[in-house]
Amino acid sequence: MGRVYMHLTYDQRLAIKQMLERGNSKKEIAESIGVHTSTIYREIDRGTVNGHYDPTAAEEAYQEKLAEKGPTACLLYTSDAADEARSV
Repeated sequence: MGRVYMHLTYDQRLAIKQMLERGNSKKEIAESIGVHTSTIYREIDRGTVNGHYDPTAAEEAYQEKLAEKGPTACLLYTSDAADEARSV
């Protein structure tokens, strides 16, 4: 079975910032959020602005990458389009 990838939520990003400010280790943050330690390191790299982790900047970077993935198939959302595709 393949890996299951999950994306961090904005609330999780806020929790990362709060825990970093309190001085928690990356390992403690990862355990608290339920992700691998390397995920925390990558997230901090992604969201660091002027030497400080910014969850808003990290969320914006995530949303930009998400938008690059392309449009969602219209057949998933419109029954008219699905019916039309079946009749072809």
